[in-house]
Amino acid sequence: MLTCVRCGKTKPECEFRNDKHSATGKKSWCRSCPGFVYVPRLKHDAVCVVCGQPFLTRFKAAQTCGKKCRDHKNRLYKAAHYRERHPVKMITIACKQCGRPFSANSVSGTTLLRYCSVECRTAFDRRAKYHRTCVVCGQQFVTSAHTAKTCGEKCLSVRLAIVQSRRAAKLRAQRTQDEKDLRRDKVRRMQREYDDDERARLADRYVRRSLYCLMNRAIPYQDITPGMIELRRLQILVNRKLQEGAP
Repeated sequence: MLTCVRCGKTKPECEFRNDKHSATGKKSWCRSCPGFVYVPRLKHDAVCVVCGQPFLTRFKAAQTCGKKCRDHKNRLYKAAHYRERHPVKMITIACKQCGRPFSANSVSGTTLLRYCSVECRTAFDRRAKYHRTCVVCGQQFVTSAHTAKTCGEKCLSVRLAIVQSRRAAKLRAQRTQDEKDLRRDKVRRMQREYDDDERARLADRYVRRSLYCLMNRAIPYQDITPGMIELRRLQILVNRKLQEGAP
């Protein structure tokens, strides 16, 4: 006699199915009880640590109400640990433009460490003077832009026209070279096809003539069939191999 763990009734062993993994050799529930029992999961009340909204969850350790809050919590966690591993040191520097001291962190870029604001950086760039030589007229000029190459709008328009003309000439030369390459390839392909046709015609004429002579002109030259020509071509190839000593 065995006791069912689901209905709690004591029944004979014939009412239980066999189970080789069990100590008794039988299932722990009887045949009348279902094999699968759905046990609903409990839901717990929790409060999101990011937005503060209450929510229901199946996990007791849940801290966020959804993916958005979970990603935000992970970003904050990573930022906090990064600040712990890489502490920021504040230093005092004098602005290169106005001379006023300001505080900046040691991990900032070199541009931020030289100026106290974007306005000072822009003012310093405008104040800077660079001596350049015009690439068009060759005159010396002073400018605040370190990339300037012309002294005025007139020389700038001339330089743009020259650059555009050079670019157009380069494109024309490239197009002409491409056309020449295509024409040369076409001529070579036509010559190769003509050579192949001429070689095939001569070979066919040679095989036909040799076959005609071999048969002692027993049949007219026009009555020779393509099969006879192919057979004669194979015979010629075999004779050449034998003469060369090939196996």
